[in-house]
Amino acid sequence: MSQWVQSERPGLHWHCPQLPPSPAEAMSLIEVLLAMALMGMVFTSSLQSYVLLQTTHDLVRQKGEALRWAVAEMENLRGSAFRRNPQGGSAWNDLVSDPQGTHPPFTEPPALPTGWRLDRQVQTEGSAVPGAIKGIPLKSIRLALSWSDRQGKAQVVSLDTLLAGQDPGNTDPSSRLALPMQPWP
Repeated sequence: MSQWVQSERPGLHWHCPQLPPSPAEAMSLIEVLLAMALMGMVFTSSLQSYVLLQTTHDLVRQKGEALRWAVAEMENLRGSAFRRNPQGGSAWNDLVSDPQGTHPPFTEPPALPTGWRLDRQVQTEGSAVPGAIKGIPLKSIRLALSWSDRQGKAQVVSLDTLLAGQDPGNTDPSSRLALPMQPWP
């Protein structure tokens, strides 16, 4: 073909890639192309796995931090339930629900990260809970810590507990350990 183009059309430059002379060389070219396509798919899959692992790592870290904040707040509530409030009364009755995050005066609001919200629900159960000792009040406490992750999905970590005990203001002082007269720091 190139000889015909040179003889019949001398002004035309004929550029035609030379095919491999043997079928074995042609197959090696196809193998190289397939190997490159396979390497491209492996690279894409590896990149997707990395992004998924990074996202999962962030979410696990955030959930761990949320659990740490919720446990700290729960321990703060447990400790403050038997303190005397600044007015001299019992803080047991001040332990109430706080769905707006306003925090009653006997607890310090936690310094949560920006965009995080802590909701508290408290119910007085009395002795209606199975296994409760008659006459000892129980408070059911649920803390829910919510935030949005990097993808904008709402995430929530909840902690539930029962707080049992006598109201220090209503018990006989000789039947319990004496609480300090001043509020605890």
